[in-house]
Amino acid sequence: MKKIISVLSIVLLMLSVFVFSVSADAVKELYVSPSGSDSAPGTKQQPLKTLVAAKELLMSLKDEYDGAVVYFAEGIYTLEDTLFFTSGDMPDVTFQGSGDVRFSGAYEISGFTEETVNGIRMFTKQLNGKTGFKSLFNGEKQLIQPRYPETGYFTVKA
Repeated sequence: MKKIISVLSIVLLMLSVFVFSVSADAVKELYVSPSGSDSAPGTKQQPLKTLVAAKELLMSLKDEYDGAVVYFAEGIYTLEDTLFFTSGDMPDVTFQGSGDVRFSGAYEISGFTEETVNGIRMFTKQLNGKTGFKSLFNGEKQLIQPRYPETGYFTVKA
């Protein structure tokens, strides 16, 4: 009787190890880094560059894997457009960051030109289709949006 229990215990242990290893293989790991490339395979050595590319790659693999873990390296990830997740995406995805990981819809504007318009010194920049911004920053400091003329506005001081 002890021999049967021992054999059953070993069989159950082997079966649980087999089931665990099969389910562990059913999870895809992807790596993303600000210095990566969206044409890369998403491995640790060749990471993707954007969350959008990771989402698209996972969509193409959703029939092969039960879930995924997406690892983000430290850095700022810029989103060019609104990102939507739907029921058609791969289910059971975990997103994990390493260090200070930020997602931002902001983009840098540089290359301003100093001009004088109507006797007023100002800095100008052609935005080439990127309009509608609501906040303007210089580094970490938020700036007041410029207006011309600078009179006739109601302001509240804290």
